This record gives sequence, C-alpha cells and structure tokens, in this order.
Amino acid sequence: MNESKRLKQVWKWKEEVYQKTKNMTRDERIRYFNDGLKDFVKKTGIKKITEKRAA
Repeated sequence: MNESKRLKQVWKWKEEVYQKTKNMTRDERIRYFNDGLKDFVKKTGIKKITEKRAA
C-alpha cells in the first residue's frame, strides 16, 4: 500500500492528539477539544451554528 504524504500527516496529527490526551479524564478531553474548537472558530471567524434537535 502506498500512503500519500497527506495521509501520513493525518496519522501524525492523530498520534500527537492521542499522546496529548491519553492520560486525560473524559472531562479533561472534552475541555481540550472544546477549547481547541473555540480557538479555531476565533481564528477563522466562523460564526456559531446552532443545531435544532428534534424532541
């Protein structure tokens, strides 16, 4: 199988995230990803989209 450079980059990112979060509690992981998402939204200027959920 011939992996592309892009796919190898994704695997590298995935491993880095795993190493950072492997010893975190569930709540710490949720906070980690929420904080990262907030930072991404702030940097990119994406407006928050609220999802309407069915009852």
